[in-house]
Parts: sequence; structure tokens; C-alpha cells
Amino acid sequence: MALCLMGCGLLTACDNDSTEVARQDVKINLILNNVVSNFTTYQRSDKEMPTFSNGTTRIVAKVLVYDDNGKLTSQVERQLPDYSPTRVVVQTSVSGSNPLLVCLTYAQYVETGSGQVTDAYQISGEQSLSTLKISDINSKSSNKIPWMVLGGAIVQLGSQSDNVDIAAEPLGALVMFNWRNIHAHDHDTPAPNGHLIYYKDNNIITVKNRKFDYSTSLQPDIFYYENISPSRFTSTNVYGYAFLKPGRHQAFGYGAYSPSDFEEDDEQITGRSDLITVTVSEDKQYELTLDCSDYALTVSEVK
Repeated sequence: MALCLMGCGLLTACDNDSTEVARQDVKINLILNNVVSNFTTYQRSDKEMPTFSNGTTRIVAKVLVYDDNGKLTSQVERQLPDYSPTRVVVQTSVSGSNPLLVCLTYAQYVETGSGQVTDAYQISGEQSLSTLKISDINSKSSNKIPWMVLGGAIVQLGSQSDNVDIAAEPLGALVMFNWRNIHAHDHDTPAPNGHLIYYKDNNIITVKNRKFDYSTSLQPDIFYYENISPSRFTSTNVYGYAFLKPGRHQAFGYGAYSPSDFEEDDEQITGRSDLITVTVSEDKQYELTLDCSDYALTVSEVK
């Protein structure tokens, strides 16, 4: 089935200096399918977008162009239905002797009727390379893999180049959450209402020394969580997914009685795991397994 582009390229000139700067047109070949194709533990099609009842999801591919001083000189954006196209061609202009191209790709949700757009990630401070930030917004949603994955690449362009390939790669790792023996405490009084896996993740990415940087991203007091309610499942084992940025993360799991807020309160906890460290690398796959019978949490890399 032929796939069509869902939007036109947007070219924005951002150079407001009165000094004339030599500019050059450049053809950019974006290669995006590697962003999700290597995550083989994903059980559905590795290019499939999640289904939403009130809207659709699309992929945004954006290229930011910076001059020798790290100032944004132009940007171009394309919108795609998914990651299926093997090559997307865009055209923009560059200036300076060694311009830097920063490619980012992420998902948007478009509500039916209103057309309201919600991004999975927010890009801010793009006017300067030193202030550029990529932040999470809505990427913590189990089983919505293409919605969560963030891809990117940074390419230094030679002064004489007018045609360049940019192959985006995932800026993080796929983590599969496994809940085992979820009905082990169904006959307790009271029985746990939920089994939770809490984890930390880097929620801000910057650019330093012409590379994506995650060192200042981890927020010390923020934990995300994935929760399953055993009453909703007849199976013994349940799984879900998350997309974590590279680095060392902490995680723990526990069972809770609370029917609404799952706050960590000793009177509402039926069991809790030890706090473990989860170290993830780009383009890797990991399994984070919580055995609900004794609340032991383990992590392993998927080879």
C-alpha cells in the first residue's frame, strides 16, 4: 500500500542579522526506519502506530540547522503517517563553514474534529544550540511503543556538501515490563488492588560537544510508574513497555490496596521490592520483571 506524506516541508529562516551570510541549498535524505525497527521484542508490527478512538497519530521529522556559532539559521519539518518510508527527502539552506544539522523525530496525536495537536516530546530553546532541550510530555504510556520512541541524529556538514544522508537512531532503550504471578495475593484480606513498577527516567535531553547529552536530565524526586490491576486479567502474566533514555535509573515495585491513588503508604502496601539500578544504553532492549508473589524485581538485557 502506498504511503503519502501528511504534510509539506516547512522552511523557516531565522537569521535576523544585517550582515549578509553566504547561504547554500542542501538536499537532506532522512532515514527514519531504524528508530523502531530494532526493537524486536515488540509483539506487533515494529512500524505500527497505536490506535486511538478519538484521533490519529503521526510522526514528525524535524531538522534544525545551526551555524558555526551555534545559532539556528533554518529548520525544516515533515509529517509522516508512520516510520514506514525508508527515505524522506527535504530541502533547506545552510550557512557558515561547518554547519551542524540536528535531526529529531517523534510522534504527535491529532484529535478528530478539533484538530488539536498533542506532542509526545517538546522541543524548546531551539534558537541556540546551547539552549536546545528535548523534554518528555506524553511518552509514559504502556503498549504505545511508536508513540514513546524518540529518534535523532547530529551531522556535521562540510562546506561544499549539497547532499547529505541523515540516519536517525533511537535516543534510548525499549524496556518491557513483565508482571509475573499477578494473582498470587488475590485471596489475601484485603487483596491488593494493583501491582506497580516505579522507575526513574531522564526527561530532558540537551546537545553538548555536538552529541546528545543526558547527564543533566534525571530529576531526583520524580518517579514514573506502570500499574496493572489483577482483577482486570485472567492470565497469570502481563506485560507492557516504556522507552527510557540512556543512563542509570532506579526502579522498585510493590502491591497496593488503595483503589484510587496508589500512594506509597505502609498501611496500603502488601509487599515491596528492593530498590534496584537499571542501566540502559541507546538502541538496546531490556526486561524489568516483577514477581508479584514475593515482589522481587529483576532486570536483564535482551540480546
